[in-house]
Amino acid sequence: MYENIKTSLKQLRNVRPDGDFVYHTRAQVLAGRGPRVVSPFLTAAGGVAFAAFAMLLVTLLFNPTPPTVSALDTGALENEFQGLKLDLQLQKLDYNQEVHDTITTALVEIEGETNHLNEQLIESENDLIGTLTASSSEQIDTLLNRVLE
Repeated sequence: MYENIKTSLKQLRNVRPDGDFVYHTRAQVLAGRGPRVVSPFLTAAGGVAFAAFAMLLVTLLFNPTPPTVSALDTGALENEFQGLKLDLQLQKLDYNQEVHDTITTALVEIEGETNHLNEQLIESENDLIGTLTASSSEQIDTLLNRVLE
C-alpha cells in the first residue's frame, strides 16, 4: 500500500503543464492585473468620511470665535475649588465635634462615682472568685471519678 503511494508521488513530481496553458497564463499575467473591484460600501463610507472632514475643516476655518472649553475657564475652576475647601473644612469640624463629645463623655464617667474602682468591692469579688474556684475543682474531680468507674 505504501509502495503505491510512493510511486504515485514520484510520478506526480514529473508532471509538467501543457504548452498552451503556459502560453495563455503567461500572457494574462503580463497583460496586467485586470479591473480593480471596489466594494460600494467602501466608496460610500469614504464619501461620508470625506464630507465629515470637509465640514469640520470649514467650521474650524470660518468660525469667528474659538470654542471655549469649560476646563480652561479659571474663574469657574477657582469657584469650584473654593466650594471644595469649604466642604472639607465642614467635614473636619463635624469629625472634631464627634471626638470632642466622646472625650467629654469619657471624662464625665471618670469623674463620677464608679464601682469598678472601689477597693472594697474588688476585694469582696476576689474572695468570691476564690471560693468558686475551690468548689468547682472539687466538682470536676468528683465527675472525673464517676466517669472512670
